[in-house]
Amino acid sequence: MPASFIQVGVHSSQWPERVRAELHTSLRTRRIHPKFHYESRQQAHHWLRLHEAHSPARRDDHCQATYDLAFDAVTHAITEPFQLIGLGCGGGQKERRLLDRIPNAATRASFVGVDGSSSLAIIARQEAARVLPESNCHAFVCDLATAAELLPEFDRLAGTTQPRILTCFGVLPNFQPNRFLPQLAALLRPNDLLLLSANLAREDDYTAHLRRILPQYDNSLTRDWLFLLLADLGIAPGDGQFDCQLESDSAWDPLARIVISFVFTRPRCVILDDEEYRFEREDRLQLFFSYRHTPSSVPGLLARHGITVESQWITPSAEEGIFTCRRIGG
Repeated sequence: MPASFIQVGVHSSQWPERVRAELHTSLRTRRIHPKFHYESRQQAHHWLRLHEAHSPARRDDHCQATYDLAFDAVTHAITEPFQLIGLGCGGGQKERRLLDRIPNAATRASFVGVDGSSSLAIIARQEAARVLPESNCHAFVCDLATAAELLPEFDRLAGTTQPRILTCFGVLPNFQPNRFLPQLAALLRPNDLLLLSANLAREDDYTAHLRRILPQYDNSLTRDWLFLLLADLGIAPGDGQFDCQLESDSAWDPLARIVISFVFTRPRCVILDDEEYRFEREDRLQLFFSYRHTPSSVPGLLARHGITVESQWITPSAEEGIFTCRRIGG
């Protein structure tokens, strides 16, 4: 019988006063932090619906088969009880798929679902609890880009320092690499295994490939999801329109990213905690971005931050890659 109550750990990086300060920063810089699109149950529900409709991991059988190849390789490497930590776990579907493929997982594994959204962390925990005992499944809320000293917390949640498999699916595209990757590297202990995914584009026609995949982002479900935050801020649909475009990033040449902004077509004043943020006609508020890497760029990018790639699996469409990694020198 499912538990009537569960404990959800909340790291100080997601305490209300800190989150509120970051929302003010987002409005002041006109660049919304990604976590503000996942906070409420409604946002989490809309994102899961969007993911189901447009993610290759859910819509492309070849993509699912590629994940299974990676999962099977990891499964064969497991020889003892372990802790599975889902970083940016979302709804936990991929972590559940991995657990399903591990023989006797119920007696060998514990799970920690880590996300900035409490709703998604709980959903991922429930997914894992379909395979593992309830007592071995945990939900933890934090901001992966800023949270510090998480390893002792993972030890506390699992009650052990057993070997770890960390998954990081769908997270890398939505953070600036130089902010997120040092945090990720700090979470890896010697002999920990990291299973990382990256959104990719073909190297031989990189820009053309990006244009072809724009409909995965430039669609009504994405706009409905992103507008939930705008509505909470008092912005009306008639105040502007969405703009989805490709943007180069000189810091990560030759990588580019897909950027979605809200472009105001009339003035609007947003008031948050008695502080005013004024937007004039043609002002832009960046809501979302997603970096597109290439199969050859990922290993080099990770190596800059002390992470080495051991194996990789690229989908036939070349739109997604899964990488098994370890800490350099681990």
